[in-house]
Amino acid sequence: MWEPEEHLIAGVWDFNVGRDASQVPNDFEGIGHRHLKGAVIMGFDGRVEFIPFEKFQAEGRRRPGLLWCVPNSVFGE
Repeated sequence: MWEPEEHLIAGVWDFNVGRDASQVPNDFEGIGHRHLKGAVIMGFDGRVEFIPFEKFQAEGRRRPGLLWCVPNSVFGE
């Protein structure tokens, strides 16, 4: 999970329109830009780390990887 991007939807600032705590690392559901150089992500083991925007974009293309994980799937999808 990561700090999601905020969007102005129907006149209200909102996170992740799916409201399912599951994001896709793309331009719409991607990482938030509240901070200047990156955002906060959380791992399965409970760790929290700050990730730069460039690393987030690179990791979003890797499957499986830091941002894509589906148990029992070779490709993380």
